[in-house]
Amino acid sequence: MKLSKDEFLAKLVDNTSNNNHTENYLLIAEHYEMDLFVKLMKAIKAIHDTEGNLPYPISQYRSQVLDKILNALPEEDRKEINNCI
Repeated sequence: MKLSKDEFLAKLVDNTSNNNHTENYLLIAEHYEMDLFVKLMKAIKAIHDTEGNLPYPISQYRSQVLDKILNALPEEDRKEINNCI
């Protein structure tokens, strides 16, 4: 079930407060039904979960994927998300 806009933004804020950045990026991709980015973020999350942290090169790649996700969104949505993460 897709979260309402307010629930979605509140979840982003909560995840950010708990340092759950990878989960946030996966949530964004899922919310906007971006299948390729969902797959990529799930793979990154699997590495993060296995390692216990995110190796720096993977962290850099995660940031590049996030940029692609955000650039595909309408500007207003992008601004609201950036205020939450």
